[in-house]
Amino acid sequence: MAHCIEKPIDEVYCVEKAWHGLEILRPDGITADDVSRLCPKIHEVPLAVTIDGETLDVGEKTLVADYKDCRPEIVGNVNRFAVLGSHGNKYGVISNCELYEALKAGIGDAGKVVTAGTLGKGKRAFFSVLLNEGGEFSFKRSNGTRDDYKAHINFVTSHDGTLAAQAYDSMIRIVCQNTLDWSLEAAGEVGFKVYHTAGSAVAMQKMGELLAAVLEGRREFVGAMGELEQIQLSTSQAREIATGYFALIGARMNGGKVEALATRSANAADEITALFGRGKGNEGKTAYDLLNGATEYWTSGDGVGKKASDAKRISSAAFGTAAEHKVRFASMLRGKRDEMLEAGREALALS
Repeated sequence: MAHCIEKPIDEVYCVEKAWHGLEILRPDGITADDVSRLCPKIHEVPLAVTIDGETLDVGEKTLVADYKDCRPEIVGNVNRFAVLGSHGNKYGVISNCELYEALKAGIGDAGKVVTAGTLGKGKRAFFSVLLNEGGEFSFKRSNGTRDDYKAHINFVTSHDGTLAAQAYDSMIRIVCQNTLDWSLEAAGEVGFKVYHTAGSAVAMQKMGELLAAVLEGRREFVGAMGELEQIQLSTSQAREIATGYFALIGARMNGGKVEALATRSANAADEITALFGRGKGNEGKTAYDLLNGATEYWTSGDGVGKKASDAKRISSAAFGTAAEHKVRFASMLRGKRDEMLEAGREALALS
């Protein structure tokens, strides 16, 4: 189960539908009672072994979630407890409730929780927040249509050693393990982490700084997208930039040397160029058209596999290699456009 929602322990609450269909819909908003069901009491149990009748303290402790109070409908030992992980004695628990309290202290009435849940039988927890202002924005394409975006602040933690307690800005709302992984992969530098050490607590005083940084980062993003709208490109320039994207990726694995593209990469660059001109809403005029052509290629085009099943294509576009390409291409188009153009011309000259 790639979503890692393991019933009956894990529950995922959403104000809108999720891809997996396992969510509990709350169109009117996620309530405090919903959140309380995600916050079991965590016991720290010393880990010891018995050898030849002698008990040995191995210097570790096991974290056990007790759902008796937050899930009154659960009866019997099978579903009441969940083993979260084993750690050294210096490990400090940051509970799901502490993470949520930090969220409330930092966000207040400035936003609302749109998804909340646990994964892996309670081992990981998440909350995605949409701010009331600056959380939704759109860009106008050259044909007059608009692209709408929603940006979230994601709060995540784990009890199995895989994640620090952290918050970060993201275009991705978390609804499963796939979206959690992808949001972390695409996360920028804006955010904070609190590691699970003895005596640790979520640094609530950093939340104000985080919100200021998030809003500044979003302003920069909107400005960058607006800049792409204003950059005029010819079809030949679009092809050179698309070719340069693959050429630079290849150069990283070739000691920095740009070479002619392999047939598969060359075909991909050509298809992105074609979508620059004829993709959904595109007119082949601006760098924003090129970004949307590349996004379409890795969302519903050949970039997610010609022979893949519909489910595999959706998964690849949203969570797999295709998603990674979309994030990387957008980042490079914003920050390394001239480098892509030069590498593309060099690669085309070698082909």
